Amino acid sequence: MPFIIIKDQVEAGNVDGIVSERVSNSMMPVGNSRFQENKYSDSHRYELLLLTRHNDTTNDEELYTYYQKMLLEAKTLELEKLLIFPQAYSVEMAKKAIKEFLQDNELMIYMVCREPISEKPKNANLELSKYLEQHYSPPIYRPISIDYGPTNAPCMTQASIPTKSISLSDALNQMDESFSEMLLRFIDESGMSDAECYKKANIDRKLFSKIRGDRFYRPSKITVLSFAIALELSLDETNDMLKSAGYALSHSNKFDVIIEFFISQGNYDVYEINEALFEYDQALLGV
Repeated sequence: MPFIIIKDQVEAGNVDGIVSERVSNSMMPVGNSRFQENKYSDSHRYELLLLTRHNDTTNDEELYTYYQKMLLEAKTLELEKLLIFPQAYSVEMAKKAIKEFLQDNELMIYMVCREPISEKPKNANLELSKYLEQHYSPPIYRPISIDYGPTNAPCMTQASIPTKSISLSDALNQMDESFSEMLLRFIDESGMSDAECYKKANIDRKLFSKIRGDRFYRPSKITVLSFAIALELSLDETNDMLKSAGYALSHSNKFDVIIEFFISQGNYDVYEINEALFEYDQALLGV
């Protein structure tokens, strides 16, 4: 299941508002650094964990062990969703523990962070910053004027428009490979299992099942690019996959340019890419 970062300038005492607004209006966190039953849930299963405090230590090994234990306890209690609100000095160890945990486990994890989410200063990736300066062109909106030409210009009649007779079945047989078909082909060619691919893409298993079961499933652009990163596709292959879903990369979209940069660099680490997207206030890959 995915790992989602939520950016908010909040204090621990106000984190309930973040959950109700960003995660689910029917869920509210209770307790600090321990598991409690969600009194707002109809289910008797534990659904949510709020981590706001832990031992006052800045030792990386101890922090990493702390989060490992909490994640394993979440697994034991069969949590479906997990909210983590780490202190700034523990974010790196929390991310490390989460990444390793999600390799073999299914859990929706939300992490509420203040800026920055790493010890690196914002825009520390100078190559990315330069790439954006060179390739990102913010859209310019201008009024559109339409020239209809002279009013006495000849019009094409229906009879003058060239037509070619084609049956519906012939048209359908000429359709290009759908997104679902292309994705499954790429997965087979990669040698990865379905689970390895959707986990690497930071995609939920339920969403992948929908894609697999519907040849004509229409994904979001973010979903397409998440799989392109997981499959480590080239820019040409990425554009082909986007085209199969009706999309294209655009230099007027900062999100697209950042993705293009990482692919051109051969860097397919979805967590590292998401950190860069997070820093530039863009949507994150995955679900």
